[in-house]
Amino acid sequence: MPKLTEFYPELQGRPESKVAFDLERRQPSIPPGFISGVMLKASYSISEQADNYTAGNYTVILVDASDNNVTITLPPAASNPGRYYYIKKIDSSGNKVTVKGDATTETIDGEKEIDINLQYAYVAVLCDGTEWWIIGGEYVKMEDLLRRILDELKTETDKLKEIKKQLDNLE
Repeated sequence: MPKLTEFYPELQGRPESKVAFDLERRQPSIPPGFISGVMLKASYSISEQADNYTAGNYTVILVDASDNNVTITLPPAASNPGRYYYIKKIDSSGNKVTVKGDATTETIDGEKEIDINLQYAYVAVLCDGTEWWIIGGEYVKMEDLLRRILDELKTETDKLKEIKKQLDNLE
């Protein structure tokens, strides 16, 4: 089990640390750490959404996309340094949740938008005042990898079926 001082730098004699919080105010909202020049806030609030929504004061946005695809638009990066969001898809439908920046030039880790397709998948993003950064989550671009692998397996299976057909014709 980690020692208390590992999470509270002020107890290690480093009160100027960007992640130093007093014990009474610290809430379990984000893991310890920081992006240079960005102070992290230690509180959160929850909103449930089923329609397109522009993220506001809520830190955790639970999205039910059962009825349709839902787009969550992040607020302007320039006026939101230090702001962070957790955006989670809570339904099992085939509809997707899209997270995108406020303007056409704003990106999330260099991407115009992030799609969340699986139930309980989520993404955690943080703003540095210029753009949004993914700092955690399980939105899993792995689904793209799995789709590619499945496509390759199907292609190889089709090739094997063709070879088997040719061998059967030789007999």
